[in-house]
Amino acid sequence: MQAVIALTRTWADAFRAIAPGAAVEVVPNPVDIPVLEPRPEPDPSTVLYLGRLTYEKGIDVLLAGFAQVVQRHPAATLLIGAPGDPHAIDHELRRL
Repeated sequence: MQAVIALTRTWADAFRAIAPGAAVEVVPNPVDIPVLEPRPEPDPSTVLYLGRLTYEKGIDVLLAGFAQVVQRHPAATLLIGAPGDPHAIDHELRRL
C-alpha cells in the first residue's frame, strides 16, 4: 500500500491503526452535503421492492403474496421503485 486518502480525520486515524506507518492524507469530500432531517421511524407494515418489473425477478410472486398479506393486515403498504416511465410501470403492474 503506497497511500490512503481518507475523507475525515476519524477515518485517517482508523487507517493508521490498521496500517501503522502508511501514508494517510485527509481530503475532505468536495461535495457540500446538506444536513439531513431525521425521518420518522418507518411503518413496520410497509414492504419495499426495488428492482426491475420482470418475471425473472419474481414480481408476480411478490404481488400474489402481498395480496395475501393485505387480507390479514389491511393497513399494509407495498412501495415499488423500478426504473423506467411511471406510466409504463403502472401498465405493467396492472398486466401482472
